[in-house]
Amino acid sequence: MPIEKLYVKKDGENEFEINDVISGITAMGITKVAPQLTPTVKQLVGTDGEITYGAFYGPSTVKAKVYLHGKDVYDYKLLVSELYRLLYSKKPIRIHDEVEPNICYYCFVKPMTFTTINFTDGTAEIEFTVPSGFRQSIKNSDELTGTDYQFGMNETNNDDLHGEIKYEFNSGTFWVYNDSDIMIDPYRNRHELTITLKCDGKPTIKNDTTDTSITINQNIKNTDTFMLKGVDSFLNNDAWGINTDMGYITLAPGWNKFEVSGASNVDIKFSFPFLYL
Repeated sequence: MPIEKLYVKKDGENEFEINDVISGITAMGITKVAPQLTPTVKQLVGTDGEITYGAFYGPSTVKAKVYLHGKDVYDYKLLVSELYRLLYSKKPIRIHDEVEPNICYYCFVKPMTFTTINFTDGTAEIEFTVPSGFRQSIKNSDELTGTDYQFGMNETNNDDLHGEIKYEFNSGTFWVYNDSDIMIDPYRNRHELTITLKCDGKPTIKNDTTDTSITINQNIKNTDTFMLKGVDSFLNNDAWGINTDMGYITLAPGWNKFEVSGASNVDIKFSFPFLYL
């Protein structure tokens, strides 16, 4: 039978491999289920078909299978209880396997189905609900190093037309690479995107590729820290949206051309997870 490793991380706890914690439980692989694309439609009485208003990705499902081997019937019962303890949580848990070590799921476990082989052995089919609908990079863009990339993460060559891939810049014009399969959109889809800026002046941050921007209407100093967290703005950790034009930034898949105008001594950083279908 195929043997793989199943890594689990609960909120506030260290990651563990399931067999390292309980020697009687062995992972047999993760199976990805296709993304759930749901169209928004409206039917008009007396007309053919439906009118479409775009579509969105709904929650998805990922499946795992484990093998349980007890020393006796009592030990097998304990393994079932231990499996519950390891995987159930009121907060999302992070899981991934050894085949794709740098792409993970944040999910909730669903009721398990056990198949008994004999008194001491059995298998469990485990389904997880992924509320976001996406797989994602195990680290955010600003935390990734060369060893954190793997096949399937859409990485481009560093000698590309727009230079080395990085996520912190000290100039007024630069290019940000989004490895994701989809657009990062904090406004419509609540995707995670944090932009941290230090500068002198009244800056405007603009993504020319997606034509999205935000402008700060009051002077800030290089000793201040401005943060755009999703669609919410902060200055030195205090809410600051009232002093902006309430704009926001999106990132298209691939290269995005940025400009920071109206400011000097720019130091800007982008932090977001890559999202995969």
